[in-house]
Amino acid sequence: MPMNTMHTFAIGDVHGCADLLEALLVEIKDKAEQEGFDYRVVFLGDVIDRGPDSRRAMELVIETLCDVPESKLILGNHESLLLRAIEGDDFDVYRWVSQGGMEALHSYGFRVGDKVTPEAIASTVGEEHLACMRTAEQYVELEEHILVHAGVRPGVPMERQSHHDLMWIREGFLDYVGSFGKIIVHGHTPTNSRSVEVWPNRIAVDTHAYERALLSAVHIDPTGAITTLQSEAFFTLQVFEEEPRRMTWEAVLRKKGFELEIVDGFARPGAPILEVPPLRTATSI
Repeated sequence: MPMNTMHTFAIGDVHGCADLLEALLVEIKDKAEQEGFDYRVVFLGDVIDRGPDSRRAMELVIETLCDVPESKLILGNHESLLLRAIEGDDFDVYRWVSQGGMEALHSYGFRVGDKVTPEAIASTVGEEHLACMRTAEQYVELEEHILVHAGVRPGVPMERQSHHDLMWIREGFLDYVGSFGKIIVHGHTPTNSRSVEVWPNRIAVDTHAYERALLSAVHIDPTGAITTLQSEAFFTLQVFEEEPRRMTWEAVLRKKGFELEIVDGFARPGAPILEVPPLRTATSI
């Protein structure tokens, strides 16, 4: 059986930070050309909302899907909120605009003071961008990895995972210590560090682009080995390779002063770690 030669770059939550995304895409293309390999880009969802330029971010996604064969967009919860807003009622509209949707609308040229309705959202965003979101994937499966927006429910086969879990799950996924069968590559929940975090069973790629001006991508080569790329706006825009941070629940809980306890496959704080006071030596008076 011939070995797969395709490299995959999984990009975390963009949230309207189009400048960071554009710099990262240019670096990925240059790297592939210089090193002579075929690649695809998988956007892990939440391309829109909160940041300053959702419109340009979606344009870059669509350009990549057209220009880079086998590239995919995974549906994030924010794209889902937008689609529900144009198909739903006033509550669906409010739910989207209150979670960063208004910033997205302004980037599409929506005028301040105009009434936000499902029809106004649809006409402002435009059919090309909406169609891209409607046809987005729920997940992308590779030989050793599964790429998804938020995560998966342990013990549930991929074909039976709920769309809600794939886009929203945190508790019941992040704290699971067992195997998912394949390594899960996900966004949705920002890492506590400024780095991509590699856990034994998952890789967290969301480095909070709109808060930290730092967007990350995981490079998965055909052997399954990973490296990371990051674009950062800190005085000037720069792109660089960064070592992912290796994480374990035991280390995380010990840092907080607890032993690791595993309950039904999930990490829980166990007994407090008590500091043993140093022995006093006798002194003469």
